Amino acid sequence: MKLGKKEAIFLLCYISSIVMMYVFGDIYNKPRVLWLGCSVLTVAVYATIAIRPIFTRLDLIFRFVVIALFSVAAFVSNKPQMMMYAAFICTADLTNFRRIVITCFFTCVAMVVLVPIADLIGIVPKRVFHRGSVIAHSFGFGYYNVVPFTYFFLVLEFLYLKAIRNKKANWIELIIIFGLNYVLYKLSTLRLAFYLVCIILVLYIILIKFNMFKLKAKPLVIACSLTFPLLFFLSIWSNSAYNTSSPLFVKMNQLLSERLDLGHQALDMFSINLFGHYIQTIKTADTYFYVDSGFLFSLLGYGLLFTGMALYIYTYLCHYAAKNNKKMLFIWLSSVAVFSVINNTWISLYINPILLYFPILLKNKEQGNYNRFLSLLGYNKEL
Repeated sequence: MKLGKKEAIFLLCYISSIVMMYVFGDIYNKPRVLWLGCSVLTVAVYATIAIRPIFTRLDLIFRFVVIALFSVAAFVSNKPQMMMYAAFICTADLTNFRRIVITCFFTCVAMVVLVPIADLIGIVPKRVFHRGSVIAHSFGFGYYNVVPFTYFFLVLEFLYLKAIRNKKANWIELIIIFGLNYVLYKLSTLRLAFYLVCIILVLYIILIKFNMFKLKAKPLVIACSLTFPLLFFLSIWSNSAYNTSSPLFVKMNQLLSERLDLGHQALDMFSINLFGHYIQTIKTADTYFYVDSGFLFSLLGYGLLFTGMALYIYTYLCHYAAKNNKKMLFIWLSSVAVFSVINNTWISLYINPILLYFPILLKNKEQGNYNRFLSLLGYNKEL
């Protein structure tokens, strides 16, 4: 399919946003540059809407809600990328999800290959992180979790691209994926990303390689649809109920690298309201504070309305994946759900573009309804 002008603008802006987030977010901490860059890209992406007619009321309502809630979240949390993410969600239906995933995959691969090379030759600052008696390598990025977390999403994207071509990853490819995962674990010392990739591989082997069962059975559709709400409430409850007098909670807190303790502190410090709070990260020689749970950070930092919208979109996608037996899509979504209990990347569109699938599905649904209406009137021409 030929790449249209508006589609090319969208994908070019998306590539630029990924590079900008890596360079000025993950390598150099430059918040002012991020605000400027995100503002320019947001305007550029929204400009494509001006020449695109919008026919349905649902289109207008959806875009208004996304723009309003993401913009509020951007200014309350001081995260300009949220404003840019709204622009991408509102214009994602200018293209298709396959092209979005391909764009994200190859841009992220380029970054995690070129930045370590730049680190070796001294172009980017050298950074060393000591975790106990071992050194955690950051590969030129600002923190040692960037490459393992990116690899986690690259694995999902690679397997998804195979699935939509009706191909299965062979055993050699799966072994290579696991081998790279193990090497990154040894160099970065990050257990979380290592275990998550292992979970992806196990689910892939069960659901796709061996094709043990279909997802579209009604009980499974219901269970899959409840994945995000259940894990969300489990995450909030565990952080709220945490106390040092419970041996079980203490053990869980140790396994989760003190995340429950920090989450419990956050719930004491910030009230739950409609539009969220600015949550400042503190990292000094004596003090450390960071809300690592994506669900909890969203609830406290972005507010009830934003979190409700995100949960609805993810729940819709899970329901769609199960009902249509889209197994690789469900593996992607369920992996992000587990990840979001203990890390804040479920809204990070520059490495996790899954939210961009929702407006595309919405457009297809509306177009299908409109075509059925035309057929009732005696017209067979499709839009």
